[in-house]
Amino acid sequence: HKPVPRYRDGFVVTAPRSDKGSLVGRAFPQPMVQRLDGARVRLDDVLGSRLALVGLVPGVAEALGPRLAARLRAHGGAVVQGHVPPAYRRAGQLDPETRSGSAPGGTDVIDVYDFDGGLRDLHLARPADEVYVVRPDRYVAAACSLGELDDVLGRLLGLLGSG
Repeated sequence: HKPVPRYRDGFVVTAPRSDKGSLVGRAFPQPMVQRLDGARVRLDDVLGSRLALVGLVPGVAEALGPRLAARLRAHGGAVVQGHVPPAYRRAGQLDPETRSGSAPGGTDVIDVYDFDGGLRDLHLARPADEVYVVRPDRYVAAACSLGELDDVLGRLLGLLGSG
């Protein structure tokens, strides 16, 4: 039996208190999602080998400050924004097909539909974790709310240097 690794040091930002249920330092799940072109793929295929912010709630790219968005872009990072399928969209919710591919600050945004509910289930299990920062090796570097995003991402990018 080989235990599943959990990173506590290095390129991670952990909570100040011990949280055994947190995904920080663990491999991020790879639910099935649907790209805007209709292809159904594993989330890993969308993430690629880059630093990615995975948004479980709307507005992750728009919540980034312009300086952090530029730093994320300099490190080759992107935002993967989860959306409910069109049939379940409520009035006033963003139609991702109208997005130009980037958000304020020039952040690259990859919109996906959460058809199988994998991203929804993550959010229901841990509602305070609205955004996950996923490393290129698919391990979670941080989890936070939209309100904490600038602070947490700033700390993480500080570990990488200026970019």
